[in-house]
Amino acid sequence: MVLLLAFPIGREIEHLLAWCNHDTSNLAVNSFALGSCTIFRGVELLTAAAFLFGLLLRVMALPALLLFGLRAISNIANSVFPDAGTLLGFIQLQGDWVLGAVYIVPIILMHDLFRLGSGGWSIDLWPSRRLLG
Repeated sequence: MVLLLAFPIGREIEHLLAWCNHDTSNLAVNSFALGSCTIFRGVELLTAAAFLFGLLLRVMALPALLLFGLRAISNIANSVFPDAGTLLGFIQLQGDWVLGAVYIVPIILMHDLFRLGSGGWSIDLWPSRRLLG
């Protein structure tokens, strides 16, 4: 899961969002798009680092669910609607159903991590034991 967030199959999250893939003629729209796309990529990398070190897994599972869900929808929808450019006006369709299926397994694992929390080797365990006594 860490590798799928840090080095996603296909392209980064910026390539999935339609407003990140537009012309640079309008400076105001371009600065908004650049900022929001950079924030999405930062959240993706921050989530990968959190999973790598076992820090705040329950909190970081929510953005990971969103990111993996966007990737699965983008890839599966491209197989269902091959001639459409975007889905709902903001998700670029790319890939195929196989790549979408690859991202369904991390969605299931993220759901389990959100329910169960981190394990015995995580950084979260030490503060929780110390706070709870």
